[in-house]
Amino acid sequence: MTRTDSEARSAARLTPRQIFLIRDSFSSVAPMRKTAATLFHAHLFEMAPSVRPLFSRDVSDQGDMLMAALARIVRALDRMEDVAPDLEALARRHPGYGAREEHYPAVGEALIWALEQALAERFTDEVRKAWVDAYAEISHIMIAATRAGRPSV
Repeated sequence: MTRTDSEARSAARLTPRQIFLIRDSFSSVAPMRKTAATLFHAHLFEMAPSVRPLFSRDVSDQGDMLMAALARIVRALDRMEDVAPDLEALARRHPGYGAREEHYPAVGEALIWALEQALAERFTDEVRKAWVDAYAEISHIMIAATRAGRPSV
């Protein structure tokens, strides 16, 4: 499911069809955002228990922030340059919370899994690929920002 950094860099922008599928599927998830966020965190903590201590805030609050961030990103998928500065700023804050680059694949897997659970039969292979491609682009932006913010050794 996850891509290497070079694969993410070489991935084409999302197609209009993928953007439509993501927006359409997210509109179905939005009314159940608390459930989707709970599913995401439960699966993430099950897959990667070492990340649990990184979530010092109430997980419900974290879920609200996650879903709000996803909503902003989904709205801007056809204008990633508009949301990239926010993603970069978020990525530069993550190391301060203890988040590391190697956490991104688990987060992506938990997100895709939670969407699949929330959407059930509406989570088709085509919808999955659209979300996986979007996460690859988002995580690439964030990882690049984190790397750029590191002091040289």
